[in-house]
Amino acid sequence: MKADYTDIKLRIVFDPEWYDCNGTPRYGPFAPEMSPNIYANEVVLMEIGCQNCNERFLVEVNQRRSESKSISAMLDSGKWPIFCNPLEYGDPPRHDCVGDTMSSVYIKIVEFWAKRPFKELKRIPKYEITLDQKGQEL
Repeated sequence: MKADYTDIKLRIVFDPEWYDCNGTPRYGPFAPEMSPNIYANEVVLMEIGCQNCNERFLVEVNQRRSESKSISAMLDSGKWPIFCNPLEYGDPPRHDCVGDTMSSVYIKIVEFWAKRPFKELKRIPKYEITLDQKGQEL
């Protein structure tokens, strides 16, 4: 279960626009440079849902080159690892629901950004796809 960040949420009257990979609420428009992983080679803005109440969230997921499987390689191959799925977000952001302790339902990749073969992050719409609950393309 992710932290609830009540100390932040109670001081801001607006709902977060998206959450980073740690479940931290973000109140401005999504930008891949705002990923908390400064070494990320791939950054994804993904729509997920709560298994219990079906509330939807925009969340950030990222991948480093040194990690075993890149998100783009996984999407290209159609092979989805059982463990260490690079699209794994885990529990949804805290929203006072039993679903806070359940793994997220994957809905779609809204934005996909990568450094390879570029030096800075560039958007690659080819990977912006609708997913099934396991994170696989429909």
